[in-house]
Order: sequence, then C-alpha cells, then structure tokens
Amino acid sequence: MKFKISWGIGIAVVYIAFVLIRLVIIAVSEKNSVDLVSDDYYEREVRYEQQMRAISHTQSLPESLRFSLINKNVRIVFPEYFRNRRVDGTILFFRPSDTKQDIKIPLRLNDSLRQDISVANLMSGYWKIQIDWKSDTTQFFQEFPLYLR
Repeated sequence: MKFKISWGIGIAVVYIAFVLIRLVIIAVSEKNSVDLVSDDYYEREVRYEQQMRAISHTQSLPESLRFSLINKNVRIVFPEYFRNRRVDGTILFFRPSDTKQDIKIPLRLNDSLRQDISVANLMSGYWKIQIDWKSDTTQFFQEFPLYLR
C-alpha cells in the first residue's frame, strides 16, 4: 500500500503549518513584557546635556568617588573636596532588566564623607548605582556597575 499526497494537499499542509507557527510566535511574544530602560525615557533624553555637564564636573574633581562592596553593603566614599561643603543628592540602584525593582535613596554622608547601604534585599544580577548630587551650584554625576550574586 502506497501513500500518495497530491501537490495541492502538500501546499495546503505547508501553508497551515506556517500560519500556526506564526500564531504561536505572536502569542508567546505578547506574553513577554517589553520595558523601556526607564519610564520617563523621553524626558531623560532632554536632560542628556545637563548630565554630560555633570559628568564633566565629576571628572574634573581632584579625587574621584570610591565605591566598594563589603559583606552585602555598598560603601560610597566622597573625596575630601566635599569636606566642608553642603552636598545634596540621590543614589539610584537601577536595574536595567526590570525598572520596577529600582530603588532611590537620599544621599546622606556621615562625618567621614561616606554612606553605607545594605544590598542584602536586592535580587542577584546586574545593577547600576547612579549617584547624582549637587554641591553649591555645581551638579555632579557618577555611575558604578554592581554585580550581585
């Protein structure tokens, strides 16, 4: 007994298989969320020039910020340049893969010009620590990568 398929049925089977595969791909892609890097993406683009100036001010400091990870604590140490100056700002723990996990913390330096922050509750993976601060009338910005295990 020989099984024969006509050209018409073969073409119909290929076409139906193609359509079904496309429908499955569309259904799977609809379930995955697509996040922009940040919710206020367009507003941040407008502020890009200001951020570039802040980075330039940070690079012109005589000494740079120091960052370290010690036993599930992030330590940020500011240079002596800021010893008797008012410093206001924020520290953003930015999660590029999921902006819902971002954490913003006010900058509160102790007398040693440092701030320790516990990261024990943060999920493992890649983070960016973005420090944005102002001293006198000058804006500064620095970013550090952070890999948590």
